[in-house]
Amino acid sequence: MNAWTHFFLGTPRRFLWTAAGLAAIFAAFRPDLAQRALFNILNAFLGAIAPLEGPVLGLAIVAFGLWIVFRPVRKNNKRRDSH
Repeated sequence: MNAWTHFFLGTPRRFLWTAAGLAAIFAAFRPDLAQRALFNILNAFLGAIAPLEGPVLGLAIVAFGLWIVFRPVRKNNKRRDSH
C-alpha cells in the first residue's frame, strides 16, 4: 500500500471520511443522482425497521407506565403554597 492509499484508506475512520468527502464532491456535481441514491437508501432503511415500530412503541408505553407506578416516592415532597 503506498503512502497516499494508506493515508486515505488506512483505518476505518479514514475510509469513512474519505467516502463522505467523495460523496460530497459527487453530490456537488450530480445532485439529482445523489438525491435519488439517498432517497433509495432511506426507503430501504425505513422498510427494514417498519415491522419493529409497533412492538417497540408498545414496549415503550409499558415501560413508561411501569416507571410511573414503581418510581420511588420522594421523602421531601415540598408543596408550593397556594396563595
